[in-house]
Amino acid sequence: MTTGSVTRGNLSYPAKVYGLSKVWTGGDGKYVPITHQVKWNNYSMDLLTISDQIGQQIYAAGVACWESNGWTAADELRLQSKLVTQIKGHQFNLAVDLAQANQLVTMCAKTIRSFGRSLLYLKRGNVSAALRELGVDGKNKKLKSKDVSSRWLEIQYGWLPSIGSAYEAAKAFEALSMGRTNRIVAKHSVKRVGSASCSPANYTVPAVYLRRKKIICELEEELSFARSLGLMDPLQVAWELLPFSFVLDWFLPIGTYLENLAVIPHLKGRFCSTTMIQNDSAFAVAKNPAWTGTRRTGHLRKMTRTVSSGLTTQTPRFVNPITAMTSKRIANAVSLAHQLLT
Repeated sequence: MTTGSVTRGNLSYPAKVYGLSKVWTGGDGKYVPITHQVKWNNYSMDLLTISDQIGQQIYAAGVACWESNGWTAADELRLQSKLVTQIKGHQFNLAVDLAQANQLVTMCAKTIRSFGRSLLYLKRGNVSAALRELGVDGKNKKLKSKDVSSRWLEIQYGWLPSIGSAYEAAKAFEALSMGRTNRIVAKHSVKRVGSASCSPANYTVPAVYLRRKKIICELEEELSFARSLGLMDPLQVAWELLPFSFVLDWFLPIGTYLENLAVIPHLKGRFCSTTMIQNDSAFAVAKNPAWTGTRRTGHLRKMTRTVSSGLTTQTPRFVNPITAMTSKRIANAVSLAHQLLT
């Protein structure tokens, strides 16, 4: 066991001088007994530094009043999703594609029939009929608004996923036919902005919050063929077939959770999860003239490494509606509402 701490200067507010504090604890040993694997040790470290205050020296400027802005459940869900994709080597789900095969065939047949009839009418010189086949009013030769929204939804939730699925199927074939490493690494990082001012009424201290996490896993056995292709995942198939489930996924990512749930609990091996928290702040603007000319920075580093023999599947959490509604999703929502209301 290794532990220690170092303290320099003065970190207490309202001191105006440099301060540093470092505390760490962790396990010892380089190799695992019997197996002689390189040993992964649990470890944690906290490091906080605050610079000397430069400029006015009458009033102290606190630049390390950090907001509660840590690694969230949504971040963990995304990281686990990346890990599942890395382990499988693809994002192809044969079970879902088989369940939706009838819809795909119907869509392709309808499109081929529409274009075929349009070309036939054009060959015969009947432009009006050709336009009607493509969703254009033969009399006014203008697209109907419902035709536009229908085509948009067909592209977003019909053609694009089908093309993507074909590509992922090729990746799945490659992953299953070639030898794969038993060591998998997945990473995810998030950057946010906020404040670290200890007196927001008197001065501003913008802060950048960087969160990073990495999972290393060494598997004892490869994921089975059936589970890799989603054939052992009836819950995800049922969810994908549920009408408008994709809309709920925007705000509560159940689909991602079900995909992770079908893989993560069945992994056998050892796992090393490392979380890094990085906060950086700097005095910016004096709202109160008494703090004019002040210069000071603060830095916080936290590291936690956890070793385990398994992972717990992260349950989904509701996503902020403002951040969930991207421009593309707004367009999809408008098109869907237009189809339902007209």
